[in-house]
Amino acid sequence: MKILGIVAEYNPFHLGHKYQLEMAKKASQCDTIAVVMSGNYVQRGEPAIVDKYKRAEMAVKNGVDLVIELPFPFSCQNAELFALGAIKELKKLNVSTISFGCENTDINLLYKIVDFQLDNTKEYNFLLKKYISEGLSYPSAINNTVNSLLNKTCSCTDDLILSPNNTLGLEYIKAAKKIDFNVDFLPIKRHMANHNDNKITHKFASATAIRNEILALNLIKTKASLPSSTYTLLKDYYKEHRLFNTLDNYLDLIYYKIISSSKSYL
Repeated sequence: MKILGIVAEYNPFHLGHKYQLEMAKKASQCDTIAVVMSGNYVQRGEPAIVDKYKRAEMAVKNGVDLVIELPFPFSCQNAELFALGAIKELKKLNVSTISFGCENTDINLLYKIVDFQLDNTKEYNFLLKKYISEGLSYPSAINNTVNSLLNKTCSCTDDLILSPNNTLGLEYIKAAKKIDFNVDFLPIKRHMANHNDNKITHKFASATAIRNEILALNLIKTKASLPSSTYTLLKDYYKEHRLFNTLDNYLDLIYYKIISSSKSYL
């Protein structure tokens, strides 16, 4: 049995995710799909819009055969540790192919950049820390580091590394090499929507745009961008809880904890 592995947050599961599943399963000719998914908290440290059980149900109702949780110590980390934790879980499942959505599907270029990073670890880490200390974001720091070391021999690294999904794709490949996991990688080009688009302009909308409408209680505006099962689950969730999950729900508690705690505790 051939297993297709995917790392996801499904916050929430939308038509872009469904497209990836269908394209990846067809291209890989795998029999089953296993997903490693963030639990109740996602990579940027915020609570997912609905709980992990609802999000897993969304996935299973749209073609996923197994969903396992990415442990919290990895799910809220930077791209490198997030990827390492997820790839370790997929190795335990003995998946034959790992697919990820990205903006650039040139797998040979991705391998080239990863090999370069691993072959120049000391100098790479030094420059990466330098750029981060100067205030650059993690993807921008990686971009500057790679370009500095490559001396611009690879002219397409700018757009590639600065795209969030490409950053994760690189880290998945790197993690597999670090743990000696011989697995095929299958990038699937993102369809129409960019990762951080904040408005819904067509049915293939970003999760960011979809969440914006959901949190504004405009769920009906997301209907065309979601599988019908996801839309129903979200609607039922709101009927039961009368809200969706967001960090704003906890701000009063967070403020209270901060002002009532000692400096040594903080």
